[in-house]
Amino acid sequence: AAEVAPAAAARANTAATVATAANLRSGPGTDYPVVAGATEGQALTLVGRSEDSTWYLLDSGSWVFGQLVANAPADLPVVAAPPLPAAPAVEAAPAQP
Repeated sequence: AAEVAPAAAARANTAATVATAANLRSGPGTDYPVVAGATEGQALTLVGRSEDSTWYLLDSGSWVFGQLVANAPADLPVVAAPPLPAAPAVEAAPAQP
């Protein structure tokens, strides 16, 4: 447990911020819907990362694309992605004339 404390302290001292305006999504990928937005310079509380480290999970439950985040800690735990939302049933729409 002693090894974890310094990393947690380092995370608290260096705030992750949004490098440029970003969409926050319900999961790690553009196939997930946008649930909120973040403005440039906004502080973020990162609590996890996707398996490939390209997306970060926020304490709000939203995800942000990693390349849009400055000062992200390197030691975040991997978090499983939520299931993708069901796609709308496009096939059910009437054919266009």
